[in-house]
Amino acid sequence: MIKLLLLVIHILFFYICALFQSLWGLWFFCAELIIALFLWLLTWVFRKQIHLSIKEPMIVVHKNECVSNPFYVKKEPLQPGKIRLFCTLKNPYSSTSLRLNLQDPLLFTAKDCGFFELSLHKIWIYDWLGLFHRKSTKENTTIPIVILPDPVPIFLEMKQASQGSQDLKIETRIGQVGEPSFEIRNIREYQEQDPLHHIHWKLSSRTDTIWVKDYEKEQAKTPLIQACFTPQDELEDARFYQKVYSILLGFLIQKQPVILWWTQDQNDTAYRIDHQRELDHTFANLLAHQALSPVTLPGEPPDLVISSQ
Repeated sequence: MIKLLLLVIHILFFYICALFQSLWGLWFFCAELIIALFLWLLTWVFRKQIHLSIKEPMIVVHKNECVSNPFYVKKEPLQPGKIRLFCTLKNPYSSTSLRLNLQDPLLFTAKDCGFFELSLHKIWIYDWLGLFHRKSTKENTTIPIVILPDPVPIFLEMKQASQGSQDLKIETRIGQVGEPSFEIRNIREYQEQDPLHHIHWKLSSRTDTIWVKDYEKEQAKTPLIQACFTPQDELEDARFYQKVYSILLGFLIQKQPVILWWTQDQNDTAYRIDHQRELDHTFANLLAHQALSPVTLPGEPPDLVISSQ
């Protein structure tokens, strides 16, 4: 609109100069034409000097975190004016898509967990005054964006019970998962630092020596959590991912490793997770539908079953 207005003003200016036979006005008009031609040719030079690079091959963020612009435009000493990047953000597994004009370093704030692809379609390179621009296209400029669930833990007491919720079904099996048991390793003579409740009273009553029970702590059992995922709509899928992520995070915060048994489309895979970093990596690949390096499927029933149906 501004360019059209400037063109009309210059046409009227040229008409007035010709009408009154103003030589200075005609010279001024010719100078403006030369400057405009120079700026237009600069856009061609700038397009040759622009180098587009990708900051990171994959963007992984949590919900409610800002997604930054993954593209970096390197300029030469003769810096062009404004550069506009036109992209499309879409979910490859649904019809969700959004067109973006990347002018700010921050793209958007993630609201729901999921997997998206950011594809760069064209670049507009402007001259110093912003009057002219030249279009440039780049190939292989699709960036995957993985939005992880909100890192809010859910702490479960793994008791012999089952509980349900409005959106998910959660079942637990037997006893306190991860709680260590104690067995007698040895019986030895009493020492001053030994607690009194470790005294073997029956044996000590038959001898003249006080004996104590020396316990050996067994290694805590790693919880086996099965997540039965059936794809539904985007909202329900996001709620399921959030629930599973929060439950696993609750165990990891308590320094309790877990084994995730993921069931989807009649395919079973298991992953051992020891830290939150491994949890983020696992969910990033699950959301992106990328293959992981699973562990051997356990031969025992799960301690916790989470189902989306």
